[in-house]
Amino acid sequence: MNTKIVVLLTTILLAVIIMLQNTQQTVIKLLFWSVGIPRILLIVILILLGFIMGYMTATMKGKGSGA
Repeated sequence: MNTKIVVLLTTILLAVIIMLQNTQQTVIKLLFWSVGIPRILLIVILILLGFIMGYMTATMKGKGSGA
């Protein structure tokens, strides 16, 4: 099996285990706002943001500023 696939599947499995163990409510405070959401939702949002930022970084890597 390809090494990338093994690493990806292992990462997904660990993420699922972590999410299932963190179902409590969490309060997020940002400046004047305060929002209570389940911790599992916060973890999913942060994982997705991390993947998006990684993808954007990888696609911009070879591009110069053009100036």
